[in-house]
This record gives sequence, C-alpha cells and structure tokens, in this order.
Amino acid sequence: MNAGAGRINVVFWEAKTLGDSRLRSRRNPEVIRQLGVYNKYLSRPVYRDAASAAYVETCRLLRTFHRMATKLSGEAALPRLGNLVARIAAGAEAPVVDPMPRLLIFPAELEAGKFERQVSTWSSHLAKLGSEFPVYCVDDAKAAVLGRLNRQLDGESA
Repeated sequence: MNAGAGRINVVFWEAKTLGDSRLRSRRNPEVIRQLGVYNKYLSRPVYRDAASAAYVETCRLLRTFHRMATKLSGEAALPRLGNLVARIAAGAEAPVVDPMPRLLIFPAELEAGKFERQVSTWSSHLAKLGSEFPVYCVDDAKAAVLGRLNRQLDGESA
C-alpha cells in the first residue's frame, strides 16, 4: 500500500529473481502472460472492489490484534500501527486497487554490484518486459533498495 494523489493505493507485485527463465523468451516471456492474467482480473470492477474490501477488513483485524497485543503486554509500548493501516481501519479511506501489476526483479546472488553487470546483458529482455508492465529491481537485496530498471530504457528515474 502507498499513499499518493490524496488516496491510498494497493499495488500488486510479482517478484522474480534475475535468473528466473520465465523472464526471458525470444517471443513472449511467461511472466508477461502471468501479469496479463492479473491485470485482466483486477481490471474488472467487481474484483477490484472485493480486493479493496478485503484490505479494509484486514486493516480492521490488524487494529484489533494490535489493541489485544497492547493489553496482553501489560500496556507496554508497542510499535505503532502503520499510518495507512490505521486510516483504513478507522474507515477514513478505502484503498483504491491499481489494476496494473508491477514486476519486481532481484538478484539471485545477494552480493551487491553483480546485479548491474547481469542487467547490462539483458537489454532486449528488459525492453520486452518494460513495454508491457512497470518493471523495478532491487539493486541490493540486503538493503532492499528499489531502483527503476526502465531508467535504462527510457531515461526515467525511480
């Protein structure tokens, strides 16, 4: 979930390692078909509304569990419930489900620095993937830093 443009958005992600063969194909990579199924499903208002309602219910349950944990801990200070979760649980806002799934690619090897070298050999595959869906990568899996892969394709930054 994230907040933007005065609303709370729910975005669905598909995560793959860079070495996953479903990211590569001479024709149409399998992951594009997979994301297309998600997009088709989430493009139907009835399913988007159901997903939004499920997020509202989940946030309400999280608020209830947080209150229970606080009582059971003898009123010890627990980490606060996230702002977006609290806003949704209070009924202040219903989340808006974005029908466009995102693809998250992360390095199979956890060492930083190898990812850029691997990505440089992928230009045709990335172009194919980026033309269909938003593509992001985790440059450093340990730090979970998101960087937009498409910046190499269209000059856009994260």
